[in-house]
Amino acid sequence: MSSSITESDRPLPDAADPTGERALLVAFLGDLRGRAVLDVGCGDPALTAHVLRSGAHSYAGVAPDEERADAVRRLLDPGVGHVQVRDLNRWSGRDDSPRVDVVLSRYALHQVRNLPRLLAAVQHDLVPGGRLVFSVPHPMATAVVGSAHGRGWLRTADYFREGERPATDALPGPPPVHRTLETYLRELRLCGLRLDEFSEGLAGMDHSAGPCGPGDGPRWAVFRCVRT
Repeated sequence: MSSSITESDRPLPDAADPTGERALLVAFLGDLRGRAVLDVGCGDPALTAHVLRSGAHSYAGVAPDEERADAVRRLLDPGVGHVQVRDLNRWSGRDDSPRVDVVLSRYALHQVRNLPRLLAAVQHDLVPGGRLVFSVPHPMATAVVGSAHGRGWLRTADYFREGERPATDALPGPPPVHRTLETYLRELRLCGLRLDEFSEGLAGMDHSAGPCGPGDGPRWAVFRCVRT
């Protein structure tokens, strides 16, 4: 179900996506024709529209609030998709629903305090060989939020100090939870999700439009994982 993404395959950013994060997330999703797709967080109605245009068999969304759920519901034909509102920190999967081929999540998992629980729910809902594709602010970006040296400065101690950070204009909503890259990879592995592709941006991209962080550092991270 997955294929390797080479440098020449990676999409170039455009004015609506200056950092290239959304375009790369779409590239990592791959061919969705005939696939059952689950959107965890419903973070971007444009992604919902992409899934529907791509010939997905079905779309299901799990939104953390009614505002995001309503934005996605406006795009859905009831015969093709639906959205439910759930606390992502307590969500334990869709017990009575068929498993899905693809789980996607854009800028939602960094707001989840109980990441192992959510990843276990994702693993439960995926068919064997199914893929999880998600993006989060890069750990270097979340590390500087609320750091002792203020915005834009990163100390080693700030990076390894995991936990909630205050919400900012660049990272709005529930307080973001800072995790190191190692923590993301470990939790994925422990939940039976094997890393298949990863990107933290490319040299030459306009990173200035992303979440706050070191001026020349990566702003986001995109993962593609496969259920083992």
